[in-house]
Amino acid sequence: QELKEANNKLEEKIITDTLIFSTKEENYKKLVEEASDLICNFNLEGEFTYLNTVAEKVLGSKKEQILGKSFKTFLDEENYNKIFEQLKSSVENTITSTYLEFPLKERDGKVIWLGQNSRLVEDEQGSYYFSVIARDITKRKEAEFEIKRIQKNLIKSRELAEKAQNSQK
Repeated sequence: QELKEANNKLEEKIITDTLIFSTKEENYKKLVEEASDLICNFNLEGEFTYLNTVAEKVLGSKKEQILGKSFKTFLDEENYNKIFEQLKSSVENTITSTYLEFPLKERDGKVIWLGQNSRLVEDEQGSYYFSVIARDITKRKEAEFEIKRIQKNLIKSRELAEKAQNSQK
């Protein structure tokens, strides 16, 4: 009888713990899927192994079309090499967290800028992969480019004004 009661309590605990775990897992999935940032994972070969709905929208394809493809598909050669070298360095030097900004060409040809935080993660089997959270920083980059353009124009204007002032002397 005692053994039967202990077994029943254990079964109840397992059911309760399973429900709690399932609820936490659902909440986590909901958080990731409904995030406003692009969230994805890719293996050391650069192949996507997970992406959220924002990543689908930014990359312009369905998950099924993206999973297993290299992130190289979505970058020009120069930016791919830059990102690849940084990630390679992360693995070689066991740098667990990096940040990089780069332009990404969307499917419609429009260029957006992403600010990407990458984390080198070791799974239960001892294999490594990258977990990435990226944000659209296009407006900020456009503002930075505009500030640089204005600064160049101000320098040119000042130089012209100084030339004009010196020629009047």
